[in-house]
Order: sequence, then C-alpha cells, then structure tokens
Amino acid sequence: LARFLSLYFQRTVRWAKPVAKKFPFRWWGRKPYLRKQYHTDPILAHVVHRIPWDAKAVMAITHQGIYPGAERNFVFGLAVPSHRVGILSLARFSPRFFGATPTQTDQKKSLLRAMKTLAHEVGHLLGLHHCVAYACLMSGTNNLPEADAHPLHLCPVCLAKLAWSLGFDVGKRY
Repeated sequence: LARFLSLYFQRTVRWAKPVAKKFPFRWWGRKPYLRKQYHTDPILAHVVHRIPWDAKAVMAITHQGIYPGAERNFVFGLAVPSHRVGILSLARFSPRFFGATPTQTDQKKSLLRAMKTLAHEVGHLLGLHHCVAYACLMSGTNNLPEADAHPLHLCPVCLAKLAWSLGFDVGKRY
C-alpha cells in the first residue's frame, strides 16, 4: 500500500510504528458475526498528535471495523482534512468479515479495494472533494458494489487539481 501511494501521489510514503493503545469500541452485527467496531474520533485524536513535522498527512490503517458516530453504522475510510489525518478499515474488504473463506481472487479484490479507498481518503487530505462529474476515484462510496464499480484512476478534473496542488507532471506520473 505504501508503494502504491508513493506512485499514485508522486510522494514519499513512510510507515509509522504500530499503535498499541486501546481504543473504545462497540459490538456490532448479529451472532455469529458479532464484531468489535471502533469509533473513529478517539483514533484520529490520537493520530493527530503523531503527525511528523515533514508530513502532509497521516493515515491510520486497521483490520477492525470503524464507525464515525450514531449517524452511520460503518465507513470504509474517513478523512479529516482540517487536521491532516484519516483512517482506513480493511475489515469489510474481505469475505472473512462475513464469515466466508477468501479465495485468491477475493484477496486480489480486497487489495484493490484497499488501494482505492486509501487513495480516495488521501485525496481528501490533499484537498479533493467528492467528484460528481465523472466516474472517478473521488466519487462517494456507500457499499462494496459501489466501491468495486469506481475506477482506480482520477477523472481529468480531479487529476488536474491534484497535479496543480502537488506540483507533479501528469505525463511523468503515467
């Protein structure tokens, strides 16, 4: 994922040390699939204090489910551009979350979902909003079929915004 982000955004990406802190959670789902689900706010509040001086943004990544509050059951990812932090949950990308054994095809699909969602959330941290003009990585997503239908690439408008913001050459990027 770090190599992908580095190529996608034309920037150096570094991994930080894992966080061993315990965060508040709730139980979510029906038996036998009852799972821990973590509230995003305490995690993001912890991460915001760990932003290196030379970083544009920091993304937390977890294998647990996450939710932003009572208004939504879950999110795949969440970004808070004003604080330069975001979070990605890998939990729902695998059939394992729903009690099934993943195949090799499922594992590839899970990786693609993670790449799309991570790039989408980092896009928000870099100033991009949800795109409604084209089929675009920055289009909003509410479920896995929607996520799977979105492309991994940015539309021409979002790509131009990102290139201007980060100052990279689009031709060299591709």
